[in-house]
Amino acid sequence: MKATKTYLDLSLIMEFTEFVKTIPLLVSCLLLTLSLIFPFDEINMQLNAELDDIIVSNESPDIFLEQIAVTKPDPIVLNHLDDTRTIDQKILGWCNSIGSELDVDPYLIRAIIKIESQDDPNARGDGSIGLMQLIPSCHRTTMEQYGYSTKDLFDPYKNIRVGATYLSGLIHKYNDISYALVCYSKGEGGAQSYGKRSSPYSEYVLSVYNSLKGGDIL
Repeated sequence: MKATKTYLDLSLIMEFTEFVKTIPLLVSCLLLTLSLIFPFDEINMQLNAELDDIIVSNESPDIFLEQIAVTKPDPIVLNHLDDTRTIDQKILGWCNSIGSELDVDPYLIRAIIKIESQDDPNARGDGSIGLMQLIPSCHRTTMEQYGYSTKDLFDPYKNIRVGATYLSGLIHKYNDISYALVCYSKGEGGAQSYGKRSSPYSEYVLSVYNSLKGGDIL
């Protein structure tokens, strides 16, 4: 009984060894069959082509975002000429955005526009141009600050921006809105020679301003 058991065990071991020897051959046959069914070279070529189309940037995210911020256009400047609102609504909207930027009451800017041009972006008179009736030679520094030329003063948004920037400077310099309006109409040199802190022009602007705001505010 013991001899028979030993013989059977050795027989199983030999059979398993023979099976193991056939594994590499089976694997080779399997790989050969797969290569015939699936053209790996074509798949690899397609994957490589798709990877080549992917653009990899070595720039840091912060630098890329800064570049976008620098080149991003002003949406108001870009789109305002296509604005379908009424001229009064558009002008008040521009006065609001520019006034907030420059810390100037938008209704004060609006009052000047009503008096100076009656809302006509193409208004001209005595060398003055546009909604706020700006004289290019008098506002050259501000125009250069924004990169504007004389023709830009016919653009209603840009005209308001230049005029409001000038007005803001006067208000903050003299801390007197009435006198700032005198300077706006006569120029700083003309206002000094005029010798008064108020004028019919400044009083008219303030009356229109109060009417727009709905009360005696200034």
